Amino acid sequence: MDHLIFNLNHLELIKYILFTFLFGVSMHAWGNLILSNSDIKYISLNIVIGMAITLFIGGILNFLNLAYKIAIDFIFIFGLFLFCVSKFRKKYYSKLLSVLYNFKKIDLIFLVPLILLIIKSITSISPESYNFHDDYQKYFVHPVKMLEAGSLFGSKLGAIGLQTLGGQAFFQSFFISWLGIKSINIFDSVFCLIISSIIIFEYCIEKKIFFFGALVLCLFILIHPQYVNISSLYSASLFMLSSIILSLKLFNQSQKLNNFNLKTILALSLCFATLPVLKSTNGIFPVIYFFLFSIFFIFINISSKYKIFVIIGIPILSIIFFIPWTFFLINFYTDVPFTTNQPLNVNLPWIKPVFSSFFSTNSLFYGGIFLHYSSIFIITLFFVLIILFNLLKNKEFNKINKRVFFASLLINFTALIIVTIIIFFGSKIQHFSTLIRYSIPFILSTIPIGLILTYALIKNKKRYYKLAIFTAVICLCVSFVPKYIDQINQSYKCGSKLSFKIMACSNKYISYNKNVLHGKRKLLTQNWQEYLPKGETIMAWINTPFFLDFKRNDIKEIVIGGFNNPWTVFPSAKFLIYEHNGYATRSLEKIVNSANNDYLIDRKISIRTIQHIKKINQLIKTDKAKVIKKDNSIIILEIK
Repeated sequence: MDHLIFNLNHLELIKYILFTFLFGVSMHAWGNLILSNSDIKYISLNIVIGMAITLFIGGILNFLNLAYKIAIDFIFIFGLFLFCVSKFRKKYYSKLLSVLYNFKKIDLIFLVPLILLIIKSITSISPESYNFHDDYQKYFVHPVKMLEAGSLFGSKLGAIGLQTLGGQAFFQSFFISWLGIKSINIFDSVFCLIISSIIIFEYCIEKKIFFFGALVLCLFILIHPQYVNISSLYSASLFMLSSIILSLKLFNQSQKLNNFNLKTILALSLCFATLPVLKSTNGIFPVIYFFLFSIFFIFINISSKYKIFVIIGIPILSIIFFIPWTFFLINFYTDVPFTTNQPLNVNLPWIKPVFSSFFSTNSLFYGGIFLHYSSIFIITLFFVLIILFNLLKNKEFNKINKRVFFASLLINFTALIIVTIIIFFGSKIQHFSTLIRYSIPFILSTIPIGLILTYALIKNKKRYYKLAIFTAVICLCVSFVPKYIDQINQSYKCGSKLSFKIMACSNKYISYNKNVLHGKRKLLTQNWQEYLPKGETIMAWINTPFFLDFKRNDIKEIVIGGFNNPWTVFPSAKFLIYEHNGYATRSLEKIVNSANNDYLIDRKISIRTIQHIKKINQLIKTDKAKVIKKDNSIIILEIK
């Protein structure tokens, strides 16, 4: 199977690339509303802050049920209008543009990561296969529902609420609105990857670290991301990177509160607020990072009033920007006392990570080997020790070095603490391999900046330290190259970079995806909906709910993970479409096996899934539900 590049015509490819560029332009203009006339001259940060501003607006629109296609299109077009107005009004300056205008031979070193980035981006634009569980059953439906119904909220049996608040879907909706469902992967795997790379590039320019900076950028691009679904991955690393850069600005800016500081504080708060909205697990970063930031910030020689304002003001502002995406949870929690979930207590022994497994060369389920990632942690620890050694040996630090030292320590400690929490404390609820996957966004964001700052701290006299770091990063890059090449080959042969390669490259899996994206699956799904009257509320427990017409009916999508919600109420509608058999449907045998043998979260979800399947069967047996249609794959019920 050829990859998309060979399937897409040139016009489609140009259309995808052009819209991605224009989306960046629009977000840049929105970001300029805050960062205009500030001392932050990053093109990338302007784009990120623009995204955060529109996300705040998106939360309000979703709560008010106004996030229709026309509203999303207006946000995009208005951003382009703002950009045109600002360009006519004044000349824009950035360090990135300055480098491009004054190109030097030394800058050629960045051609290496640029080539790696282009290849990785192009082969991720429009996969021919997606995760047949996570994506088709869960994530695809969120942006589609929002564009058609005006809000992605509403289903107490879906993933919105615990797993994500909908931020990722909001950004994906811009691409779907203009390019269709095939473009849903562009936002995270292409756009956010590119902007994250530009942030690192611009930071290297600012620090005047070129050769080592180019090497670190290569590492960022080469690290195997364990791509499993379209949920927040590079978008998470993008906002974490932005948060780090903005917080470092607060270390170096004026000692007194001024207009520049206020803009930076506002921008940082927006980034912190965005992270948990994209995906719930991202919320660990602003908590840990800002806690450590506050500790180090206290030791900087600035006024106490300014310290208090920063330490108190940022959390308050972050909560304010976060709140619009939580309003709907109030309605959810009011139903908690009426939940139909039975009390469930699954006792599992605490599973302690085996130390030897961190150095294992066995392949992880989602690709790569444990040693690749544990090496990053070991090197990070090595950096921390270097910094501490230099502190003890060189007691005289000027103000700038002291601030850089604190910043470097802050970032490296954050990486170590977060990954330690995920690996050691998450081992009871998930397998090590899965925990590594959850750690990737934190690794991608903290390690590059931590490496650059640590490298900048070491004086030229101690070249052996710099040589050691340089060599270590080269070794890390080389270790990830085979997997990078394998991903490109997989993309060409199988049509996707899904990390569960054996399944993703099987003929059955490819055939199923082809039927979903290009076959009769859409027509089949819409035909099921036709059995039910217009305007009625429908529960849909099917494999491709995103094909349903959300304008025709109020649809409560059901995903297996939704049964673990504390506010689950089933049944929650008069009608139910239940797909009980098919290639993408989890068999009862597999669910029972998961309930008995998997880790905590999966066991709980599987047990509750079995309970709800029994409820459906009980409704039919006791004549509490009328069967409207039944065949070997679908049951459509009217619940009395």
